[in-house]
Amino acid sequence: MPVPLPGSAATVDTGARLAAALLAYMAAIVIVVTLLPFEFAYPSPPQVLLSGDILDIVANVVLFVPLGFLYAVARDASAARPSRIFLVAIVWSATIELVQLFEVSRYAALSDVLANGGGAYLGAIAHRRIAREFSMDARTVGKLSLELPLMGLVYLLVPLLWLDGLASTEPATRLWPLLALGLFGASLLAAIQRHHFGPNRLLSRGMMAVAACLWFLLGAFPGLAPQASIVMVVMVTAVGAFVWTRSADRTGARSINRRFESNALAEAAPFYAAYLVLLVVPVTGSPPAGWHLSVGFADSMGIWAAGEILHLVELVAAFTLLGYMLAEFRGRREHRFRAGIARVAAWAAAAAAVCEILEGFRPDGSASLARLTLLVGAALYGAWLYHLQRAHVRQILGRL
Repeated sequence: MPVPLPGSAATVDTGARLAAALLAYMAAIVIVVTLLPFEFAYPSPPQVLLSGDILDIVANVVLFVPLGFLYAVARDASAARPSRIFLVAIVWSATIELVQLFEVSRYAALSDVLANGGGAYLGAIAHRRIAREFSMDARTVGKLSLELPLMGLVYLLVPLLWLDGLASTEPATRLWPLLALGLFGASLLAAIQRHHFGPNRLLSRGMMAVAACLWFLLGAFPGLAPQASIVMVVMVTAVGAFVWTRSADRTGARSINRRFESNALAEAAPFYAAYLVLLVVPVTGSPPAGWHLSVGFADSMGIWAAGEILHLVELVAAFTLLGYMLAEFRGRREHRFRAGIARVAAWAAAAAAVCEILEGFRPDGSASLARLTLLVGAALYGAWLYHLQRAHVRQILGRL
């Protein structure tokens, strides 16, 4: 993710806006993940543990690393000290754990507070080292791929992988959306390697395959590792093998293509379409009983169980990425966010309508007009993130 230049007011403005928007997006997802199923009652007696299991501790560290990094980007130098970010994360995490005391099926753990603070601290340290050790010249921009907004889409996939991993506990068929999402990201990384890193001799195919495995592991670990570690290893291997195969230079020309983003998205789009369909298609051994439609959320979801809340949040995150993709398809031709709103809204509404039609056949829910509206709004937010990313990239490149 782009790092603002020290002492540059213009760049700090674009970088801070981008980081704040991403921070709000990821923080909302973390809050939902940590407070599910939102069933509150007075604790009798309160359940406070000193420590959870090791996988839970590692997952809590992973969840807060991006938050610490983005918080550091969004703040000025004095407020971005790792020690200060650690304290902010401790306070925020302690507040979450306090709320969890009133969750019927949750318990508070002191180790979670320290793990969250430690993850945010690591993210802040990563930001500080990048900001200090890399001079923002043309060579560094190429190494970090800051001129490729397509990389922002790869970063945004991580919290979506969190959600899908958490939602893929049962039945086993729900693991297919996670694999489709992993292959979508792998296709993007393979295209970036084939058209950018490879020709520039910045990264080998093997290193990109390893990076893809680590990227998928970062996203899938918090939700999938505790109950499906063997499956996760297989999926990680599949993602790495896919990148290795698809990133091969088929022409031998090793030419640098600086306009490959649209083609890369077109190549990867079938995997994302498959993910969306698998996410909403009815999973049942018997034919659907009928099709149901409701105006609001209550009628479509009934009791707000943890699984249904997670499903809704995952759909919102999925359409946020869809909006980013729709903006990226014509990003080099559109200079203002308002110029593409109607187009993004139209395509997002069409995709949301298809999803809601399939949702109407689910035995545990129905199509929802309110959810359709929310998904279109999420797509517009994703398009806005893309334009913030592009504006920041232009500020960086304009100084070189």
